[in-house]
Parts: sequence; structure tokens; C-alpha cells
Amino acid sequence: MKRQAWIRFRHDFENDPDIFVPKIYTQFTGQRILVEEYVSGIKVSDMAALSASGLDTAQLAKNAVRLMFDQLFKHGFFHADPHPGNILCFPAM
Repeated sequence: MKRQAWIRFRHDFENDPDIFVPKIYTQFTGQRILVEEYVSGIKVSDMAALSASGLDTAQLAKNAVRLMFDQLFKHGFFHADPHPGNILCFPAM
């Protein structure tokens, strides 16, 4: 994802309590590399770890669907690389 698109993506969800988009470090980002803050979490595909963490997997699924719909229909944005390495879950702080 290009830098401007990532900045827009982060801005679109900055006030959403259920969605977190890592900060981008623009000073280290260029045309061929995107540098963002490190976020530790549970891959969305690791069902055993999600269940063990106590997270509500039904609510996670609802949040994921809402995220996809909001991206497309509210913000006119399409994330073309939604794989488990790009979607992490973590308990509320």
C-alpha cells in the first residue's frame, strides 16, 4: 500500500474504538518501502490463541465485516491485501 493510501486508511479509522491502524513513519518511508509502528497481536487465523485469550470471536467477525463495508461504502477505499499477517487482534486495554 502506498504511503498516501496508508495515511488515509489510518485517518479514516482513527476515531473507531474497535479498529486500530498502526502509525506510519513517513521520515523512513519512500516509494518502495513502508515503515510503520510495530504492533504485537494475535493473527486473526489463530483460532486457538483467540479463544485462549478470551476474545469474543463472534464480535471480532462482526468488526471485520463492518471494517470491510466501511472501507468500501463509507470511505470508498479497498484494501487489496487482507491476510492474517495484516489483521491482528488484541484484548482491549
